[in-house]
Amino acid sequence: MTAWYDILSSTRYWELEPYFDIDNGRGLALEGIEYLIYIEKPGPLELTVEKRSYDVLWINPANGESVRKKFSGDHFTGEPPDRAHDWILRVARLGQIESMNKSYKFESRQDKDENYLPIALQEIESNSPKVPFSIEQPTGDLPISKPVTYSAKITHETRATRSMMWLWTGEASGEGQGYRVLATSQSGTFPLPPDLARNYPAQMHLRLYGMNANGKVYEVDSACGLKQ
Repeated sequence: MTAWYDILSSTRYWELEPYFDIDNGRGLALEGIEYLIYIEKPGPLELTVEKRSYDVLWINPANGESVRKKFSGDHFTGEPPDRAHDWILRVARLGQIESMNKSYKFESRQDKDENYLPIALQEIESNSPKVPFSIEQPTGDLPISKPVTYSAKITHETRATRSMMWLWTGEASGEGQGYRVLATSQSGTFPLPPDLARNYPAQMHLRLYGMNANGKVYEVDSACGLKQ
């Protein structure tokens, strides 16, 4: 516990929030400033960071001893000094943190207009190259009277995508009926609720949410026609 206290005391712990761009670890971050990663099962690790120069510290959580290196870039890859136990990885701009700690600034995240941003649990990654899956089916016009085949395809496999949770929803935009939960698995068939729309033919907004093993949530969208 002393080692853990010392580690957290050296960070801006009140600003750290869950961070998910990691393969083989769980982390917290103040993006662009510092990243604190726990590696329960030592092995190769990948971490996406803002492009900067960082100090890299591999910390033994049992005694607080550390191995320090340097890193510059936006994609850190490496593994702990040994695989005998779990490790903590700290990737940080230590000089920047020292400078920030001289002031009483409690929120350091700013947008391009220098407005302070509130700390959020996470932002859903939607319709971007970072989303590791896509909708394979359904496509085109869908009949209300028949079960619909659906499937999601993993497009970027990582350790985190080996265990995914899924949520499919559908909403007929402009019909005033609200969205419906259609399925909760990667593939299968689902019936379309007959009251999804008031009038047919109609257009359905199909959303697919996927949460990986680290708890990161992604979303993709597509449009399908509805017919009786």
